[in-house]
Amino acid sequence: MKFGRRRGVAGAVCAVTALAAALLPATTAAGVPEPGATAAGVPDPGAAAAGVPEPGAAMTGVTAEVPQVLPTPREWRAEPGRFGLAPGARIVLAHADPTTAADARRFAGELREVTGRNLAVVTARTGRPGDIVLRQDATAEGDLGAEGYRLRSGDRLTVTGATSTGVFYGTRTVLQLLRADGTAPAGATRDVPEYRERGVGVCACYIHISLDWFERLMRDMAHHKLNQLWIEAKVKSDVDPASAVWGYYTKDEVRRLVAMAERHHIELIPEINSPGHMDPYLENHPELQLKDKNGKASPSRLDITRPEAFTYYTSLVDEALEVWDTRSWHMGADEYMIGSASPTSRSSRTTPPRSSAPGPPRTTRSPTS
Repeated sequence: MKFGRRRGVAGAVCAVTALAAALLPATTAAGVPEPGATAAGVPDPGAAAAGVPEPGAAMTGVTAEVPQVLPTPREWRAEPGRFGLAPGARIVLAHADPTTAADARRFAGELREVTGRNLAVVTARTGRPGDIVLRQDATAEGDLGAEGYRLRSGDRLTVTGATSTGVFYGTRTVLQLLRADGTAPAGATRDVPEYRERGVGVCACYIHISLDWFERLMRDMAHHKLNQLWIEAKVKSDVDPASAVWGYYTKDEVRRLVAMAERHHIELIPEINSPGHMDPYLENHPELQLKDKNGKASPSRLDITRPEAFTYYTSLVDEALEVWDTRSWHMGADEYMIGSASPTSRSSRTTPPRSSAPGPPRTTRSPTS
């Protein structure tokens, strides 16, 4: 099996489902974050020097107005006043790479949706009062990592990230801050994710879930700063055209999903579940189905004792990886031996009709499943 520059196989690891509540600080009985509440962790020694307080820093003389944002920023210091978009306000790019520049143009469209304002995207070293400034500073990576950002709201609103992803996540916070009336409380934050993997799992292995649905999902994921989408989906194969039954995605559709994920700064973890649950592939390959001592076949199980079965599976993976073009691959490996006393038994799932028509997702998986 060829993996090239990819990190390799992420075998038998369940998809990570991040719960927003795990990212939130302490809240009141009404569900509103406690003023000054922060997520547990070690105070950052460089925060004060950067103009952002350590967690729990006093807010003397200022009424703490914690922004109503999900997930709640890890740190927040309220300051007097509010930020508001000025007439002629702009999105100012300072030291931005091409990815951040493209993100900024889409961000302008998103701002128009939530505020009704049309902001031009310009390049300048600094902004004017009432502007939104997006700044990329690679020297801040030691402090912010690859996904963290600083945000300061005052006479202008400034987002700083070490990478395009950090700046992008800062703009997700800005959209939530300005959604109500185009203004935001004055203050400052340094917001760095607590968990490296924050994800959602979707099984599109038996039905075709529409790309519009995935677009909405990824947009929601990005707004909540979720960075990983595990997706079990069949690629329509040129290696094995006979496997084009039930739900599947054309190679062009997969490329569109990959581009969609890149726009939302999401890593895709594709999967062909194996060696169990392979009925979408094995329906027309009875010779590769696992058989019991009496010769009865199990339509959903690949016979891993047969070299030709391994060759078949790896040919599907190699072809899929070329179009998914991801750094990781999920092998599945769940429930292969369930009902092994009776190989012809199937799971309690009802076999769906053989159709590629769009439909809702069959299931998602969580850490408790």
